[in-house]
This record gives sequence, C-alpha cells and structure tokens, in this order.
Amino acid sequence: MGNVEDPSEVVDAEIVDDDTALAVIDRTPATRPAGFPSHVDQHTIVRPGKAPEPEPVYTERDFIISEQAAEQAEGQAAENTTATYASRRRAFRAWCAEQRRVAMPCTTATLVEYVDHLIQQRKAPSTISVSITAIVTEHPDGRKPGTDMARKKLRNYKASKTARARAVRKAPGIRRTALRAMIGTCDPNHPVDVRDAAALTLGWWILARRSEVTNLDIADITMRDDHMQVRIRFSKTDQGGKGTTEYVYGSTDPLTDPLRWMRAWLAILADRGITEGPLVRALTTTGRFQDRSRAVDGDRVQPRTLNAIARRRAQRAQLSNWKDITAHGLRRGPANELAEGKASEDQIEAAGRWTKGSGTVRKTYIDPASKAKGSAMRSLAEDQGATAPAGGSQ
Repeated sequence: MGNVEDPSEVVDAEIVDDDTALAVIDRTPATRPAGFPSHVDQHTIVRPGKAPEPEPVYTERDFIISEQAAEQAEGQAAENTTATYASRRRAFRAWCAEQRRVAMPCTTATLVEYVDHLIQQRKAPSTISVSITAIVTEHPDGRKPGTDMARKKLRNYKASKTARARAVRKAPGIRRTALRAMIGTCDPNHPVDVRDAAALTLGWWILARRSEVTNLDIADITMRDDHMQVRIRFSKTDQGGKGTTEYVYGSTDPLTDPLRWMRAWLAILADRGITEGPLVRALTTTGRFQDRSRAVDGDRVQPRTLNAIARRRAQRAQLSNWKDITAHGLRRGPANELAEGKASEDQIEAAGRWTKGSGTVRKTYIDPASKAKGSAMRSLAEDQGATAPAGGSQ
C-alpha cells in the first residue's frame, strides 16, 4: 500500500495559521545561574547587590543526638503509638486494601477520599481528626500526604453537623394556649401541682431562663395587691450580680395567673414553717418535702428538674410535641408572641434581659415573625375563595 500511515499513529491536531501558531511550553527544569550554590531553588530570593548564602557544610555533629534525646524520642513514639492510633491505622489499611489503594505511603488523594468515606459513615468529627493524625504521623518525613483538603472537608462537615445539632436542640416555644393546657393538669389542692404551676407561670411571664427560676429565694418575691416584684439577683447576662427587678401583673385567665399560683405556693411553704431559702423546692410525689440536707443544692430544684417538670406537664396535657418541650420554651414562647405582636426589639430585649444590641432578639424572634407575616404565598393560602381556571395553564 505504499507509504500509507498507520491510523493508530494519527492524532488530532489543531489547525492554525503560521503567524498565530501556538506557543510551545518549555517544561525543562529551570537551570541555576552559574556560581549559585546547589541549595538555591525557585523559592530563593536574593536582594540587589547581595549574593546567595553559601551552602552549609555539615559535619558528623549535625546528625548525632544525645542518649537523653534519643530516650525522649523513643518515649514519645511509644506514647503516640496508642491503642486508638493503632486501631485507626488498621481501619485505614483495611479500607485501602478494599479500595485497592496504597496505604503506605499513601497519596494525598487517598487521604482525602478516606476522610470523605468516614464523613459518609457519619463518624464523629473528633474520630475523623484522630484518624487523620494517626495516618499522617505513621508516614516518614518527606512522604507524608498533604492534609489541607482533608482538614477543610472535616471543618465543613463539623460546621454542618454543629448547625444541625443546634437546630435540633432548639426547644419549641410554649405559647399561651400550650401553657394553659399544661397548667390545666395542675390540681390546686396538691402541693406538687401548685409548685409546678407557680414555677411555670412565673417563668413564662418574666421570659425566664430556667436557672433564673431555680435560683430564686423566697425573699426574692414581694407580693402586692395587683402585682408581684421578682428580684433576679444574677443571670447569664448579669454575671456580676447587679441584679434586676421584674414586675409581674395578674392575668384575667385564672389558669395562667402567676399571682394566684404564687400566693398558693407561698401559703403552702408558710404552713410548713418555711419562710426563707429556696423558692422552688424538691418534693416527693405525695407532696412531702424531701430531706436534702446532704445534696449539693440542698432543697433547691436544679435547672434540669425544671425541664422535667415542663415536659411532664406537656405530656399530661397531651401536647403533640411534649417530648421536645423544655423549660426554655417558657422563654421562647412569650418572646415569639411579643415579636408577632409588633413589640420593638428594645422592648423584647428588656422583657427577657437579653444583652442590648446583641442581635439575638432580631435574628431569633423579630425577623422570623416579620418574614412569616410578609410571605407572598400567605395571601394565596388565606384566599379560600380562589379557584384555578378549568384546564389551568401549565
């Protein structure tokens, strides 16, 4: 067939004009200027009028360490080779074998892929971090895989996991209707029920943090004809203990009236000779005061117990979300209602003792309330009379 070229030898080529030919990239390593030391490379910077630093001359002393240093290094190696590190390394080698990848020394891509594998398995960020460290420290110097991308993936994963956890932890707000249902389970003749109702209604009307309720003493409550004064001696935003006084007025609804329940609770305490000390106290299920003289907090109910009280009342009221209810809902619920009622940011901050100007109230309550009311789709949902035309458009 003459000089016919083998088709396998033909490659695609871009056709260009001679005067616009593509430049050929010279990939030959850059040469070092004559007279420059061998340690000079592309990262070396030489100032005008200066010569490169001469290459150092090493002697035997530069490579020898003392017996003490050697013992310390061996001890450190033994310390690092813990059971946890060994376990992480075994898991990595097993994965590499399964994926037909080289485990030692591994490439940066292999490390990144392994980290992604651990993320897909929903491993804890701390577990993944230890795995990266265990793998990298096993490699000799000069053969360690790069960790920048692996660590970045871990940071992003940790941030998203934290955000999800925070979203889950947010307790639902206890609205007035929910509070009414919860207090409706309280028997005004039973000490436990009266205590629960007094604590919950007070917490709701002062938008209290749970610790603000449980830290109250009897002396912090001053009853008046139409209101009560509540002295909050310290709180999350008042670590210095300057204190503040909240004024709580009665409600036209007997079920949620904080004055009614607080008077009843103080009367029970007084009947038993208790006129000072903790306000919200531990009781047995039958209503007897417990002997808690040896307890760390004495007779005082702990904040986590207030969570249990709120959840128990929500369960008895058969609220659909009772499992998610915590005492923090006593703070979120009224804040939600104030925001929806167009209370100002300053007013809500003052009512709940938030740090002025922190942005928490606007971000958590005002903006969501405004967005919900201003949604363009809400008008469609409320337009009950609107109907789609027959054979509506696609």
